[in-house]
Formats: sequence, C-alpha cells, structure tokens
Amino acid sequence: MEASAGPVKGEVTAAAAPSGGVDITSTQSAKDFAETIFMKSLPADGNDAASGNPAAPDAAAPEQPLKVAVHSADLAVSAKGKGVRNLEILELWAFFMAHFDKKSLTATEEADFKAKLLAVTPLWDKLAASYRFGGLKVETPLGAFAANNILQEIDFDGISKNGGYHYAVRTNGLTYPPLPMPDWAVGFLPTDVELAFGAEGLDLDTLVKAAVADMDSNRDQPFSDEFKAAATAAFMNNPPKIVIGKSLVRTADSEITVEGEVSFAGMKPSSRTTWEMVGFDAALDRLNKAAAQEPEVKNYITFAKLAKDFGTQLPNGHIQWIVDQKADGSISVNGNPVKGPDPVAGTDNDDGLDGTTLDDNAIVPDSGQDDGSDSDPAH
Repeated sequence: MEASAGPVKGEVTAAAAPSGGVDITSTQSAKDFAETIFMKSLPADGNDAASGNPAAPDAAAPEQPLKVAVHSADLAVSAKGKGVRNLEILELWAFFMAHFDKKSLTATEEADFKAKLLAVTPLWDKLAASYRFGGLKVETPLGAFAANNILQEIDFDGISKNGGYHYAVRTNGLTYPPLPMPDWAVGFLPTDVELAFGAEGLDLDTLVKAAVADMDSNRDQPFSDEFKAAATAAFMNNPPKIVIGKSLVRTADSEITVEGEVSFAGMKPSSRTTWEMVGFDAALDRLNKAAAQEPEVKNYITFAKLAKDFGTQLPNGHIQWIVDQKADGSISVNGNPVKGPDPVAGTDNDDGLDGTTLDDNAIVPDSGQDDGSDSDPAH
C-alpha cells in the first residue's frame, strides 16, 4: 500500500467538563488524499519468490498484482467528546502496563483494579464523530467507481442506564463503470444511499457494575456462572430498542425511504416501519420495457403491482406503506392484515399442500389474469 496527501491540517481543543473529565473537539483535514493498494496471491505451496522463498521448479509466470487506487479531493475527520474521562483512562492503562505479565492479582491489586474500572465509567457522556471523503474516485480492475461524498457518522452515549448508540453512512453522486448487467438494470443502480440505525434504552451501567463486583481474576473463569445467567436474563427481560433513522435509496427514476423501530417483548420482535416511494410508476415503466426483452422480468412486475395495491397514495404523490409486525407474528400493511399470528404449539391448524399453515387472515393476490390497470390507490 502506498498513500500520500497534499496539505494537511488539524486542531484539538479541550476544556474541563462540569461533569468530570474533559470536553474535547478534534478536527483534521487533508487535500488530494491518494492511496494505492497492490494485492497478489501466493502460489499453492505458499512460497513467494519476491520475498526470497524458493519457488516451485515448474512455477508459472508470476501473476500480475491486483491494483486498486483511491483518490479523494478532500478528506475530513472530526470528533467531539463531552465528559471524556481522560485521566481515568490513562490510569487504567498504566495499571494494565504495570501488571500485564501477571497471571493473578493480590487482594490489594484486585481492589485497586476494580476501583479504576469503576472510575473510568461512563468513559464519556457523549461521543460524536464523522469521517468524510469528498470527490472520491476508486480505480479497480472493473473500472472507475466514483462518489461526490461518502460520510460515516457515529453518535454514542457513554456507559449509562439508558444509552443510545447510533451509526449512519451516507453517499451521494455514485457513478459506476460499465458493468456486466442488462441495460435495463443499470437504471436501478443507486445514485444515493443513506443508512441510519442504532439502539436505544441500553442499560450498560448496571451490567458493568455487576460485572466488576462479580469479577475475580484468580478464578479459572473471571465471571461466575451466576453472573452470566443473571446478565442474560436481564438482557432478555429488558432488551434495547432498535431504531431505523430515515434511510433512503435513490436511483435515476425513483427514491424509497424507510424509518421506524423494532422492540422486543420476551425476545419476540415487534416493529413499525414506514416506507415511502416516489417515482414508482417510472420504475414500473422501466420494468415493463425490460419485460419485452427479458420475459422473467414479468415476475417482478406482478410483485410491484401487488405492492402498489397495498400502498396509500399521499397528497405529495408518494406511495406509503406502514408495516406493523406484532410480537405474535402477525403482520399488517396500512392496517390490512397480510399474515395472521404464528401458530401456538399444541394447537390444531389446517395445513397447506406444502406443509405450511394456512392463514385465514392472510391477503393473497387475485389468481386471475392481471389486466394491467391501476388499482384504487386507497386500497
């Protein structure tokens, strides 16, 4: 790997935090960042002539290394921490360095270690960071891929009783080299992608304190079976909620977004997600044109029309699907049930020909011939 950059600058500022620790901000930027990666495979015997290892007598001509070149017009990294327990983290690190070669600790050392572990929590009150490539171009053996921007973001609470931990990746202006795919499919390649998700309501504080209290470095297993069982039960009784921030995929013709949350009761998921799409008819028209050349595309068209039937037309022209999944396994779309509750063990159910359970509440598409006409948008 070879890497280089043009002008680089950075700045770090910090001040004492009212809650303890420091509030710290760090920013770095670089222009004309470039990185070239060379990859090669070794012969089957694992020998590499370039490194001085003997090659097989009948070895073929050396394989050309695979080359990937990355260039970004500008690179920006930023991080902001509130209440970062910097001194406590350093003291804990110093303890590790002073005792890393010991297989066990004395009672005094164990007590000191536990005190330092508790002092370092919550690590920080809040930590946010981002990493952005601007004007990105990636040269590969397939050709050049490019993006106007690629951005990663994190937003993490520290170790707390009700923590939230969020991650997002956002890209826009994606372009592709000629790819081995049908022409009609090229229009479905995304030009912009944003994915945002995380967890909320996570109680790490109780878990960490219980783990420190139970820990004994002189046992074969530092944590007791009782602690492990209690920690598992606590997680199952009070699992975090999974959240989906507004995420999207945009193509040349259309855009689909989703946001919602997933919660767990008795480890059984229940969720509500809201999906919206603009440009549905343009995407459907692209599929209809493709079906003239690729008959199997008709299967996608049938599914797409069924999806539109379940959608609700909004005043702004978007089509919306609100999908609810209950803990009993039932699913509805815009209030219309599409799947009933999962069968309860020990109850009698009517079986389908394929061995699956027939659902009296399920909505299935009309088996008649589709005339291609649009359905009532409010269906």
